[in-house]
Amino acid sequence: MSGQRQYDVDWTDEGNPRIVHAQPGDDAMTLIEAQQALRDGLDEVEAARESVEQGLESMFRRLGQPTTEQ
Repeated sequence: MSGQRQYDVDWTDEGNPRIVHAQPGDDAMTLIEAQQALRDGLDEVEAARESVEQGLESMFRRLGQPTTEQ
């Protein structure tokens, strides 16, 4: 990731603040939507990590090497 992303928030409606300026091309979103996007991203990272672990376990088994669970 190159550089830190900057956001401006419109607090006009305090019950529904919106991110109004993000990176060029980004759509505005509510803070709740942004939090959900972060959670979704973390879920994807966790799923990828589990997939890599399963692949390594399978590779070690095929090679006859001890796995991390042994």
